[in-house]
Amino acid sequence: MNRESEVNSNRIAADNRLSDLFTRWPATIPIFIQHRMICVGCCMAPFDTLQEAMVNYRLNAAQFIAELEAAAAANPAHLAQ
Repeated sequence: MNRESEVNSNRIAADNRLSDLFTRWPATIPIFIQHRMICVGCCMAPFDTLQEAMVNYRLNAAQFIAELEAAAAANPAHLAQ
């Protein structure tokens, strides 16, 4: 793994699968709930990306990812991968 891949793997990205995001950064789950998104527990979460969810819910991508990253940073107990 090169340095760029390593840095990017520690960041929330639009191409993250939702189920991976929830597993790795569980502190992001309340953000989805606050936005009244039903992604948490959805049967499509293993297949859909964060980008697809943001499009489906008409969210501003930069703003939503910033919210997710703030929640993850506030609770850094994410899983090491």
